[in-house]
Amino acid sequence: GLTCGTSGLVAFCAGTASLAAGPESVGGRSALCLLVLSRFISGGGCGMATVAAPLYLGEIATTETRGALGSLAQLSVVVAIVVAQGLAALITLHLGLHWRL
Repeated sequence: GLTCGTSGLVAFCAGTASLAAGPESVGGRSALCLLVLSRFISGGGCGMATVAAPLYLGEIATTETRGALGSLAQLSVVVAIVVAQGLAALITLHLGLHWRL
């Protein structure tokens, strides 16, 4: 069967814990320092997830497809960022809504 090596498992678990702990600690907090700390924890989790996905794909992929899968994982992140920025620009320009409500 498919198995994930130790490095992929550690990166996945650490990233998942950070992604879960960040939003959990933000809920209901009004202090600015707690909000900043929570955002920092969430950012660390996002960074670990960005590393863990290509790492896992590299471990399970065949030799012929390893490079393409790693590149596509990073490309999908970049495309998602561009789409999110484009939607934010459209919402701001056409609907007049801003992130500072």
